[in-house]
Amino acid sequence: MNPNWEPDLMFYTFIEETPQFEKPHDTYFHWAGFIVDEGGFEYQLGEGAPWLKAERNDWIIVPPEKIFRRVTSGLSFHFFGFNWNEGGPLRLEEVTGPDGKVRTEHTRRFRSTIALMRESMSDHSLTAQQYRKHLLRDLWLLHVMEAHQQSLTIPASDNPLARRALKLLREHLDAGPAVNAAAYELGLSPVQLNRLFRKEFQMTPSHYVLRVRMDKVKQLLEKTPLPLSAIAERCGFADEHHLSKSFKKSFGMNPSVYRKTHTIHV
Repeated sequence: MNPNWEPDLMFYTFIEETPQFEKPHDTYFHWAGFIVDEGGFEYQLGEGAPWLKAERNDWIIVPPEKIFRRVTSGLSFHFFGFNWNEGGPLRLEEVTGPDGKVRTEHTRRFRSTIALMRESMSDHSLTAQQYRKHLLRDLWLLHVMEAHQQSLTIPASDNPLARRALKLLREHLDAGPAVNAAAYELGLSPVQLNRLFRKEFQMTPSHYVLRVRMDKVKQLLEKTPLPLSAIAERCGFADEHHLSKSFKKSFGMNPSVYRKTHTIHV
């Protein structure tokens, strides 16, 4: 993902409490974005692609000329068309995964920004249009920054199997037995996965999972008001007691103390 790419907003609208989409499918000549405000919908990006689900706070990016099928039983959503600045991406895979989904960890900031876009919708002045362009760029840069921060926790390897193991471990962070789940999908035993990790990264898979979980815990403590029980559930801990114990062992302080000293009040 190129940090110099920026979306250039063409139009924006907010659709509230629609029981269904006006059309079951569409194809756009520009890039399109759907952000779920409330409810959810199922979608398919391209002929033969799997059906996926978008939920509250998900941002689905649809590239030009790609057939986009969708169905809902109730939804409020933000819809906008955009292009990229000069030299922008040509394919969806250059900016997201094949599912087209962007999910931001800093949900309070994310929802605050999309609320500002919604509030400005009825203002058609040039100033308001420029403001909405700014807000969309802000949403994108928030995603880019979070992706960059995540990349700092991902060790490098030329081994395709090792890289896939890293990806699977991150995907299973919210599951307690992340190492066993990743090993199963790789067709390896936990012992074989352990050997692979020690050879490629000089650490165990469990150590890597704990490191990434702790990074995610710190982000949620700093950027959200979520209680420890909710953070524990999102980060794969059995309960807040196990989270607090692991956090103190890693950083020498309780999560509540960390939150107090690392939250920025404005």
